[in-house]
Amino acid sequence: MLSSLVHYFYPDLRPNEVKKFGILSLTFFLIIGTYWCIRLLKNTLFIKICFPEDLGCIPNQGLLLQPTAKMISPFVVFALVLVYSKLVDIFKKHVLFYIICSVYAFLFGSFAVALFLRSMYGHVFLGKTLMAALGWTSYFTIESFG
Repeated sequence: MLSSLVHYFYPDLRPNEVKKFGILSLTFFLIIGTYWCIRLLKNTLFIKICFPEDLGCIPNQGLLLQPTAKMISPFVVFALVLVYSKLVDIFKKHVLFYIICSVYAFLFGSFAVALFLRSMYGHVFLGKTLMAALGWTSYFTIESFG
C-alpha cells in the first residue's frame, strides 16, 4: 500500500529506488524525532540537573551560565562544521555517516549512563566536576546535533 502511494506521487521511481527512499525517509524521521525529544531536555539538564547546590554550586548556577553557553555555542558548532568539512574530503559519504552516528551514539550513551548513575547514587557519586562537564558537553552536543 505504501509502495503504491509512493508510485502515485513519483511514478518514475523503480522498485529498488522505492526501498532506498523508504529507508532514507525512515532514517530522516528518526533523526528529526530524536532531535525534537532531546532538544526539550537540553535546558532542563543544563539548568536544573548538572549544577546542584548539594555539591557547592551557587543557586541557579545553570541558569546564570546559560547565556554564556548560548554565546559559545555558535563557535563550537562552527568548529565542528570545519572538522566535518575536512572529514568529507577524507572519507566516503556512507563511512562518514557511520562515524558521525557512532560519535553521537557514544556521547548520548555516555550521558545516559552518567544520568543513570546520578539517579541511582546521587550527585555526590559523580562529583561537581563531572556533573559540570556533563552539563557543558551535553549542551554543546545537543546543539551540534541539531
